[in-house]
Amino acid sequence: CYGEGVKIIAHSRFMEEVKLQEARGKGGQLRAGAMFAINQLWDERSSMVFDYPKPYKSPLNWELLKPEDLIWPAETFADKYTIRLGGINFELVHAPGETPDQIIVGIPEYGVVCCADNFYASFPNLYTIRGTSNRPALDWAVAQDKALAFEPHILLPGHGLPIEGQETIKTVLTNYRDAIRHVHDQTLKAVSEFLPPGAAIRMAALPPNLASLPYLKERYGYIPYCVRSIYEAYVGWFDGNPVNLSPLTHKGLGAEILAIAGSADKILAHAEKAQQAGRHQAALELCEMMLENDPGNRAARLMKIASMLALSNLSENFPTVNYYKVFAGVERMKLG
Repeated sequence: CYGEGVKIIAHSRFMEEVKLQEARGKGGQLRAGAMFAINQLWDERSSMVFDYPKPYKSPLNWELLKPEDLIWPAETFADKYTIRLGGINFELVHAPGETPDQIIVGIPEYGVVCCADNFYASFPNLYTIRGTSNRPALDWAVAQDKALAFEPHILLPGHGLPIEGQETIKTVLTNYRDAIRHVHDQTLKAVSEFLPPGAAIRMAALPPNLASLPYLKERYGYIPYCVRSIYEAYVGWFDGNPVNLSPLTHKGLGAEILAIAGSADKILAHAEKAQQAGRHQAALELCEMMLENDPGNRAARLMKIASMLALSNLSENFPTVNYYKVFAGVERMKLG
């Protein structure tokens, strides 16, 4: 839809973000492909459930854009920018959240706010498993207040259907903001009390009044992932436990377990029992350790596939569902 004479306006960090995406290269591309189940049919992948129609059985072809493929903005701004078109004022406001260069657009004359990806009908994706830099949780909370400052009667998310009614919008965005702050604040509390990430995850679970809201279900953002990202944003990868300073690789730990068990068959028998008891993560990790030491172990690979598919079926978080399914497919290919 771009034509000569169209003025492209972006935040001043836009170019930096594009270059960061490119820097992640093939790794970022593969992770994103798994998270979104790229090249699978719509009916074979998990849905975001953002309440709008999706095509049935339409393959998605996807390639990583390079900076030279883009039409660069003619003008950038730092905080606010107002443009008048057709006699109507459009107020652009920098509101970092899902991305550091996120912009919301207010149309005060019509009581409309386009909030981009700073709100959608799911707990927000404060961390994405496709891999990005730490997303600014507190800024994302503030972004809700920036949208509310327009006192909108219509909210247009980047994904999903519009929300109408000033009071409804106020309630929804306030709850969204409070949920983000709760997860952030509880994670920081754990950091300040020298508690491990696992404790932070338990502390950060939403209170019932927020957890029960349909637009805060963990269908896209997943609180345990978000907590780990926030935790790391404050103290880095090391959680303070000396055991975790130089941890063994899967291969190294697997070799130790093999030495204790005496044979891979005994470990796999235990993994199978774990799987039957619903302890699929335990089975998955044991299989990974075995495969690191013996890549040709077909039984371990089959059990690894079954464990990932079981974990996928148990999850209600669509990136998680897709990621397990895609990599189960990768493991199938290794079977030959």
